[in-house]
Amino acid sequence: MKIAIGFSCYQSAEEIERSLTPWLPHISHVVAIDGRYQTPESPEMKKMNLPNYSTDETEEVLKKICGDKLIYEQFTASQMDKRQRYLDIAGDLHSDFLIVHDTDDFIHPDYQNWNKFNAQLEAVLKHWDDQIFKIWTWIPNEIIWSRQHNAVPSNYWMKYNRVHKDPGNQRYVLNHFTFTDKSITDKEINDWEFAHPVEPGLAPLENPLVLQSNIVLDGIRITTDRRLRTADQLAYGDGWAWQNMHEENWRWTIMPAAEHIGVRIPYPEDEYYFNEKGQRVIYLKKGKETIMNLVIKDGQVVSN
Repeated sequence: MKIAIGFSCYQSAEEIERSLTPWLPHISHVVAIDGRYQTPESPEMKKMNLPNYSTDETEEVLKKICGDKLIYEQFTASQMDKRQRYLDIAGDLHSDFLIVHDTDDFIHPDYQNWNKFNAQLEAVLKHWDDQIFKIWTWIPNEIIWSRQHNAVPSNYWMKYNRVHKDPGNQRYVLNHFTFTDKSITDKEINDWEFAHPVEPGLAPLENPLVLQSNIVLDGIRITTDRRLRTADQLAYGDGWAWQNMHEENWRWTIMPAAEHIGVRIPYPEDEYYFNEKGQRVIYLKKGKETIMNLVIKDGQVVSN
């Protein structure tokens, strides 16, 4: 059974040893993708002028900790595209599983039953058709894990999609936590959504073209904190998280819906960011900005 860790990193030298060391006896590869997530940037984010790739000792520490298990690549892109790289690479390595593990994640000290965890992986590999599985994650208080717009409670066990079976045949779709089979197109996903609008008072139907997760694996559990990050890293993290969640909604929900109903999005190619109200703000020449209404139909604004 070949297991890879998908490790999205950037300026992460201080977190690597804590995050990865417990995994190394139990996995075949660490697929580390080093680079800044590319999102729209607010004026405050632009002023930070961050490099695209790590300039601390991220690569050196990865090589020291992981040895010949490391697959290291520099790649800067949207969060979905960057994370897609470790799915693709794990597929190229013929991995049975890829486990997503972020730099601020680490194994919970009270849950390290590796025999139980590996036995469950063996079971789902042989006997289940599901392709995605959850792992329990302990969410601490906001003092040690600043939320960065994650709407989750404190001191609480969450179930997160972490384990991907046959990762090379999966891709991200709609957002950075939803997946589909590579044989499914974006158009097929969107057409199903448009054909099944949400009725008032009812929960949306599950799109059958999106991979669903039904089983929680146990034995090992995850926890997280951001105490090893600098104040500047936390400040930038708040900014990119805000931009990222609005950008994913813009790219994967609003734009396809606008095209579906035949409306025009003003200035689609111009540089923009999302302000504190979530409004799309266009950068104009000479440093000026303007808030743009979302879509226009027949010369009239139809959404604001």
